[in-house]
Amino acid sequence: MANQDKRYQDIPKEKFEMVQRDEKIYDKRFETKPIGYFKDAMIRFAKNKTNVIATIILFTLIAFAVSVPILTTKNIDSQEINVRHLPPRWPLVERIGIFDGLTTRTDRVVDRSTIGSDRTAALGLPDHLGLPAGVNPDYILLDTLTNYSEACFDRRESCFGGVNVLSISNTAEPEEGEDTMMAVIRSRSFVFDDSTMLIFNPDTNPVLTINIDDMYTDDDTELRILLRVEDDDPDPAPYQVIKTITEAGEYVIDDLFDILDHDELFSSRIRVELESKSTDAYADLRAINLTHDNLVGETISLLEGEEQVIGGDGYEFTYDPLLNTYDPTTAIPPVVTVVVDSMDVTSNTELRLMMKTEDDDEYQYIRSIIDSGTHHINLNEYTNAFGSDAFDYSLKLMLVADDSDAYADVSSITFNHHNMAIENDGYLLSRFQQLGPHTTFLRSGAERLYSSYRFDLYASAFGEWERRAFSAQEFYRITEDAYADVCERMEDPANPDGWQYSEGCPVIRVVAETPEEDIVRVPSRENPGEFDEFYYYHVILDYMIYMEYDEMPYFIFGTDGSGRDLFGLTWLGLRTSLLIGLVASGINITIGIIYGSISGYYGGKVDILMERFSEVVGRIPWLVTLSIFIALFGPGAFSLIMILIISGWIGVASVTRTQFYRYKGREYVLASRTLGAKDSRLIFRHILPNGIGTIITASVLMIPQVIFTESSLSYLGFGIGHGQSFRLFGLIELSGVSIGVLLSDGRTEMLSRPYLTLFPAIIISILMITFNMFGNALRDAFNPSLRGSQ
Repeated sequence: MANQDKRYQDIPKEKFEMVQRDEKIYDKRFETKPIGYFKDAMIRFAKNKTNVIATIILFTLIAFAVSVPILTTKNIDSQEINVRHLPPRWPLVERIGIFDGLTTRTDRVVDRSTIGSDRTAALGLPDHLGLPAGVNPDYILLDTLTNYSEACFDRRESCFGGVNVLSISNTAEPEEGEDTMMAVIRSRSFVFDDSTMLIFNPDTNPVLTINIDDMYTDDDTELRILLRVEDDDPDPAPYQVIKTITEAGEYVIDDLFDILDHDELFSSRIRVELESKSTDAYADLRAINLTHDNLVGETISLLEGEEQVIGGDGYEFTYDPLLNTYDPTTAIPPVVTVVVDSMDVTSNTELRLMMKTEDDDEYQYIRSIIDSGTHHINLNEYTNAFGSDAFDYSLKLMLVADDSDAYADVSSITFNHHNMAIENDGYLLSRFQQLGPHTTFLRSGAERLYSSYRFDLYASAFGEWERRAFSAQEFYRITEDAYADVCERMEDPANPDGWQYSEGCPVIRVVAETPEEDIVRVPSRENPGEFDEFYYYHVILDYMIYMEYDEMPYFIFGTDGSGRDLFGLTWLGLRTSLLIGLVASGINITIGIIYGSISGYYGGKVDILMERFSEVVGRIPWLVTLSIFIALFGPGAFSLIMILIISGWIGVASVTRTQFYRYKGREYVLASRTLGAKDSRLIFRHILPNGIGTIITASVLMIPQVIFTESSLSYLGFGIGHGQSFRLFGLIELSGVSIGVLLSDGRTEMLSRPYLTLFPAIIISILMITFNMFGNALRDAFNPSLRGSQ
């Protein structure tokens, strides 16, 4: 302390001099100027740059919600099933493989007939790859196509190979008086028709082959193969055992007619019986196949100069009708092979193949042969007129020419029928009918071939689209009105029953029109005594042109399950949520300010009673309120708004009441009351304006809370929904789509199609964040304690 005093004493005296000794000092005028309340609030609002950015984003969202549903050219109202569930597709970004409109498909069953086929070769695929069943390969990114197999145990056709395990159930018990148990299966020789029999013809040397991969072996276990003769006798003979098997292996039975002591053609099912005293007995059946020798017709020679065949009935070659059964469902088609050694190629000579069913009186023309050589004729290609059911038939060859010297030397006719080889293995064998209460018959060791690939959903959706019942009214609107200048009708060489249109027409071709017998005729209302006709067309459309797109469209957010543009739908839903939120918040704010003002201004008993009432209303459980209104009025706009306002005003009322208690005892309020101001003037001119900042802040923060509550209720199914439309106060019409409804629609497909939930969730999240930041900015702007000068 002494040192400090010493330092002060050492300060030179000349340092202590009076400033402005010779100047006259006057009061200076303040250069600042007072500013208005709202201008001052805006200055403080703009100081927080983060809140300003949030406010800009908020009002941008609101602007989009207002404008996008009005300006969008994409569908947000009606269903367009053809473009449903399209993923997001963005311009430019799609070039790097993001939001490119492609999807990855896995576990799609492969059509095994396409492996190593001409179809896959034309696409440049290796022989070991097959195409997914029922998928147009034009829209597959072929370089992403892979095949893989997995084990399967079901009885579907795609599950191939493996064995079929016939076993006795572990719960089996011998029947009364017996000491053995029996498991039985009976063949269904064709999967498509249980009544179809296997045909056994002694002339074709039928051979039955049984393959057993594995079998339970003991002295009491037998696997028996049975047949029975079923011919024209109404009481067929019982089943006879043709083979008894006691161990695994391949068994060939080529003496069926000797075993059965029968020498004529007959039909039968195959029955397989497993008998054992042990419940562990089993037999793994690989295949039960029936094969025939090939049928070869006799050498037919239509000698030169035989006039009886010229223009007449021709030479007829007929098979036994019982043997020749045409079945369009078989995988092995009936093929007639005609070998012509030589033939007259002048005088319009034709060798005609004719066909007659058992129910027809006359032969029908199938195909003409006009030159020598070997001709393979697949009857499946020429029998559409006979329907889709199996039938027996006869064949005939007829020579027709203008000259009596015409001839045709036919050396042989080979007839390959689908009954030549019946291969009951894998899927077919698994379809055998099971008999007996203690039998189990399961697949084992089978495989199913799957494919994985990238698929262009946009190209598929906006490519060719088949409509089997396209209304005539819409058809004529397109071809004769909207696109009459480009829809030029042309003949279709591949389809005489239809026609095609020139390029640029939405209708690519017409496959068929309504048959005369299917046209619906109803009495006309406009022209009494006449009839209106309703008919349709089977057409192939260019869907992109039909939907009036010049190029492949971009759906920024994708499409929903009804084919509506999710981008436009999201903003439409946001508009609905905003309007409901603003209306409900406006009602809550109005009620809350009035209620809180009265309670806070008058105080005393009035305040006590009003506070107890608000406490009672606020304590009512939310689920109780929800249940009451849903039970009374059902889900909808009215119930939704009532649920939002039943207790939503309490928070604003509490804030308002607090502000009135804060300001009603101030000197300027007492002075105004002394001068005779009325209560209404004191409330709305002196007290309320001073507390408006806090009230506005609480009110603004209520809006996102109400919007979020509305979205939650709609998400749970208690708000508005698709198909609803309503008017607010009879002025503003709203659709039944809100953010909550969109989120509810997308939750069931959150794993497979996350974009249905992702984009609406992002929008509502941004809205909530920016609304809260906007409310915080208003709180700072309207805070009276921060009021200053410029």
